[in-house]
Amino acid sequence: MSPLLDPIPDADIQAGVAQVSTPHPFDGRLSVVVPVRNEAENIEPLVREIAAALSGLRAFEIVYVDDGSDDGTHAELERIAASCRSFAICGTSGAAARAPRS
Repeated sequence: MSPLLDPIPDADIQAGVAQVSTPHPFDGRLSVVVPVRNEAENIEPLVREIAAALSGLRAFEIVYVDDGSDDGTHAELERIAASCRSFAICGTSGAAARAPRS
């Protein structure tokens, strides 16, 4: 799965559909933010769909925000993140996420 999520070279971005006349401080990378809670079985299929849709068009990253999952979602996110450079996880899982905040 890793080759699908590798950053796309700048030359490919310049030749792609969306050309930017002024460089953006984030180098044209698109961030796809996906909020999840108890979605362990859906993580990898969605990562593959996002990668298939964006690969070759522009550089991108996928940021998953885990909102207190207790079904193995966070473990699945960590498994995928270990093999993908363009993947990030935010949030916490389990009881820590549901604990009262002061």
